Amino acid sequence: MQPYRRVLHPIDLDHLSKPAFCHALKLALCGTGYPDGKEHALLELFHCESEKTAMFSDFPQVRERLTRWGVLPEGAAKQAVVDLGLSVRKQISRGNIEEEIALETEAREFELMVMSSQARAGWSYFLHRSISASALQNTHLPGLLLPGDVRGFIQAETGRVQLSKVMVPVAPSPEAWPALQAVARLLLTLKPSEAGEVMLVYVGREEDFPEQSQPSLPAGWGWSHKCLEGEPVAALSSWSRQWQPDLVALASAGQKNWRDRWFGSTAERLLTEIQCPALVAPSEET
Repeated sequence: MQPYRRVLHPIDLDHLSKPAFCHALKLALCGTGYPDGKEHALLELFHCESEKTAMFSDFPQVRERLTRWGVLPEGAAKQAVVDLGLSVRKQISRGNIEEEIALETEAREFELMVMSSQARAGWSYFLHRSISASALQNTHLPGLLLPGDVRGFIQAETGRVQLSKVMVPVAPSPEAWPALQAVARLLLTLKPSEAGEVMLVYVGREEDFPEQSQPSLPAGWGWSHKCLEGEPVAALSSWSRQWQPDLVALASAGQKNWRDRWFGSTAERLLTEIQCPALVAPSEET
């Protein structure tokens, strides 16, 4: 398993999300520690709009953030970022945002998408369709989603990783394996300094707990599992408030029926209730 080294960060310049940008930058920066002799790690900041009015100066400033984190000295030149093994690309596009993101992903062969998500459900979802959900479905990439008011597990001021609890809801369908792989790859990339736990959580009887293969985790990290009772979204939300994970990871089969299309998939409804970063991995199930 290789770390994430090609990161796409779609941004809305009218509502910049500092936490999402910091997570995207940190992941790409961590990817520089695994040179393959072919190319640098890549971070692309991607903005799409109907009329081209944005300027590159409106984008988040990579060197300024790396200087604040102590990675670069004050006044470092652009070449200093390249010397770290990190290529930064800024792109402005026009058109339908979901289609443009899908085209950009195919052209650049990205491995992970990091974006802010205004998680919604119910009538709010119907009235304001989820751009982040559509983008993930169209690209089939794993996506790290950060609700706009959530700080996440990367400290914006220092770049420090604070990640020790990961919750993975599991069910008979869709299979959780894509989410487990995505978690393991994320941890491999970030190499958290603290020991941690990945907890598989199932709503149902212990004897019905879905069997799961478990990829290797970094040293100091282990697997655990827990069973809950009740309605899945409500039970998982309640347990999340009690356990307080730093990250929730889940596999999503997308929107599969009329109710999902109108009110949001189960995964999206869950993300509305759980206010922490979410790593969503596309399932191969249809």
